[in-house]
Amino acid sequence: MTVPTWTPDELKTHLAGERPVLVDWRADWCTNCAAQERVIERLAPELEAKVLVGMIDVGAFPDLADEFGVQTLPTLAVFVGGHEVEALHGYRRAPEIRESVRRALAGVAKGGDGKG
Repeated sequence: MTVPTWTPDELKTHLAGERPVLVDWRADWCTNCAAQERVIERLAPELEAKVLVGMIDVGAFPDLADEFGVQTLPTLAVFVGGHEVEALHGYRRAPEIRESVRRALAGVAKGGDGKG
């Protein structure tokens, strides 16, 4: 599955929606980001039932990365209700990503903020 690369307006629209969102913050010059993209593309069909999945190119939108406090690439962030509730910094394998999404959604289901 090809994961879409979102513009800032698309990201903000998705964050304002009701579905949780997984964002892969990346850049074309980042080698670990390319490896992470392959993992995300393999996981996306499975994750799409739970979260919207998309990427943001921080090379094209550095101000957006600053706005969201992204300092490490790649960064994977799970947003629920427009708020970041989980983040993984640096390259991560599929089991870690699945667990992060599960934790984020479980924390919200329990009425927490997901940062558990």
